[in-house]
Amino acid sequence: MEGLSNLGIDIKSILFYIINIGLFVLLLWYFLYEPVINILSARQQKISDTIDEANKIKAEFEKKFNEMTEEQLQVQARLKDEVEQMEKFIESQKQAMLEEVEAEKQAILNRTAEEIERRKAQLVSDAEKELLKIIQNIVLEIVQNKVPTETVQTSVQEAWSKYSK
Repeated sequence: MEGLSNLGIDIKSILFYIINIGLFVLLLWYFLYEPVINILSARQQKISDTIDEANKIKAEFEKKFNEMTEEQLQVQARLKDEVEQMEKFIESQKQAMLEEVEAEKQAILNRTAEEIERRKAQLVSDAEKELLKIIQNIVLEIVQNKVPTETVQTSVQEAWSKYSK
């Protein structure tokens, strides 16, 4: 030990320093390391809880998003069905209206044909009457009062009836 003393090393000082450092390390361990570890542990737990909560919120958001997407698809499907039904209804109404218009057109054509036939018959009747008058006048002019007028009229009417059919 004397050799250490010659070198300027004091064993008591070294022991004192070792005890001081040990005591310092124990005090740091007790007053600093444990509280820091507790603070870090609490912080780690808080972060873990926050991450768990964020994952729960994310899961709820995804669930709500999927529900809204599904609801949107249902609404779109329902609207598509309603549009198809409306198109079918419009088509049936269109067909009914076309049939109604066609029936009205046919009725108008029938009435027009009847009116044409009626006017044609009226025109033929009027023409026959005019023609009969002209023939009677011609025959009366030819006969010049030698035959009675009633006889000529009756003869012309009978001849007309016989040959006009």
